Parts: sequence; structure tokens; C-alpha cells
Amino acid sequence: MAKYKITYACGHTAEVQLYGKEAEREKKIKWYATIDCPDCEAREQRETAEAAGLPHLTGSEKQVAWATKLRNNALDKLDAQIAVISNPENKSKMTAFRNQWIGKETASSYWIDNRDELDKLRDITKLIETSVDYKNQKK
Repeated sequence: MAKYKITYACGHTAEVQLYGKEAEREKKIKWYATIDCPDCEAREQRETAEAAGLPHLTGSEKQVAWATKLRNNALDKLDAQIAVISNPENKSKMTAFRNQWIGKETASSYWIDNRDELDKLRDITKLIETSVDYKNQKK
């Protein structure tokens, strides 16, 4: 265990505490140099969400940052899936589901709790249908 001053790809520096063998710590320091700092990453994710017209998420600052990244990744995956749908009616339905799902789920906890499912492209449609059905049942 030791503290190291690292420089992120964005140019910001920070002191981080690293654990493990020296070789593992050196590997981690090199990895930090390839990514933006958490503040820059969170800002970029917020800007991406705002550009897509998505509502702000609720939760702690860390939850919102993490959930925003998860939601943006889900939107990218879903958009890629919609892009390959050839039937215009199915494409329209899927786009409507996407808009209702992505735009309505504003709790950071939803995105964090379902992060494993979001990694599975085939399960995104199931999540959308579950979310839409749940919202419709509450009305």
C-alpha cells in the first residue's frame, strides 16, 4: 500500500492510494494515464446526456456520475440495435420504447442495480418492456 501522484490523460493530477505488488501498482499508474480524471469523465457523460435530451438523474453525486455513464452506454447499445432493424414499423416501436425507457428512468439506483443486464445487449429490450409495463401499471 502506497500513495502515488498520478496524471490522468486529461492532464489533471491526483494522489491515489494503491494496493498490491509493485508491478501491479505500476500497471495501475500507467492505466490511469490513459483515462480522464473522474471529474472530467463525469462532465463528459453529463454533456452527452444533455445533448441527447435526457433528464438529470437523482442520487448522490457519485451515483449520478456512474449511472449517467451506464445510461449513456445503454443508449448507445440500443441505438446500434435499432439501427439494424429493417422493418420500419418495428424500428418505430423500438424507438418509442427507447425514448420512454431512457427518458423516464431517472433514479440512479435503477441504472446501477441493472448494470449487469445493461451489458447484455439482448436483455436491453426486456428491460425496456419491464420498465414501460411497470410505469403503465402505476398509472
